[in-house]
Order: sequence, then structure tokens, then C-alpha cells
Amino acid sequence: MGLLTGLVVGWLTNFPEKLDGHLLYPGRRGITQDKCHFLLEAIEKYEEVHQNLPEGLGYPNAYGDIIVPTDYSNHLAEALLGVYSKHNPRGIPFFDAYRPNSPDRGGVQRYSPSFFGITDLWGRPFHVAIDANKDGVVTIPHYEVPRSGDQEARTIKQPIVVWSDGPDRISGDDRNGKSDDIFSSDPPSELFLRYRSEQSGRPE
Repeated sequence: MGLLTGLVVGWLTNFPEKLDGHLLYPGRRGITQDKCHFLLEAIEKYEEVHQNLPEGLGYPNAYGDIIVPTDYSNHLAEALLGVYSKHNPRGIPFFDAYRPNSPDRGGVQRYSPSFFGITDLWGRPFHVAIDANKDGVVTIPHYEVPRSGDQEARTIKQPIVVWSDGPDRISGDDRNGKSDDIFSSDPPSELFLRYRSEQSGRPE
């Protein structure tokens, strides 16, 4: 196991922020940012292998998109982890961070024998927005709060977006009209890019 791969294993399990006193990533936000990217890649790979996403994720909203959390309300987490045969018969682990971490550290939560969830560092499930009507964008409702008090939406030109509620554990703006949500549409850390570069150079 190379040094970089070893770092990533620890990164996905224990979330260290320093190595020999050197900052590897910009704190918890950076780690969560990268986890959003890992989740996005896992969903894209699942869709590539199965030619579809798991059934039962819900119905499109008024914007033509499906938005689901990575919790017990659906089987997305189990399908990505490869622990529920109905939606992943071959048991392929598309998301490789299956560790029994406590909620405050983020990781995988088991709600019952067949219901799992994937949580961020603040114990909240991630959210996944899927472009169900294939218009090239996903629209996340209730994201911005103008002075009038009417909630608007955020539009992102990507077919799938993953995001975390961030430290305030609130999806979208708080009462002060500010948001600390973390999106897969934002760039990942340098460590994530180095890890992916190392992986792409390995023979299958």
C-alpha cells in the first residue's frame, strides 16, 4: 500500500487533519467536500453498471428532479455500499467508506438489518439531487431566503449533485439568510485529486 493510498484509508475512516504537523486538507469542510465527490462518483458508477439508479427513490418534484437523503427513507445507501442484495445483487461496494463510525465522526449508520445510511461529520445524511427530467440541471428548492421571506431555489448545471448540510445541520439558508452547505459541484481538495491521479495510473 502506497503512502497516498494509506492516507486515504485513514482519511475515510478516522478523518485525520494533519500528518507530521502538516495540514492535509482545510478542516472538516474540506473532508466533507471530498466525501461529496466520493459519493457522486459512487452514484455515477452504480448507474453505469446497472444502467439505472435504485428503485424507490421517490418521484420528481415541481422542478422535475428527485431529491433524496442518504438515510433509512430509501435504499440508496445500501445499494452504494453493496449490503442489500435487491438493489445490488453482486454486492459491489461502490462507496468504499463502510466503517462503524459514531454519528459525530460521520460514516455509515445501520438503522436495521437492511436499512443503512451515510452521514457527514456532523451526523446528518447527505442529500442527492437527480436530474429526472433530463433538462441538464438540478434545482434545489428552499435554498435562498430573500428579504421578502419567500424561499427560492438554487440551480446547478449538473445531472447529479450531492451536498451536506454543513456545520449548522440546516439544508439551505439559516434564519440569517446564510448557508454553510457543502456541494459536490465545488472543487475537491488537492489530496482528492492526487488520490484519483494515483488510482487512474494503476492497471485494472
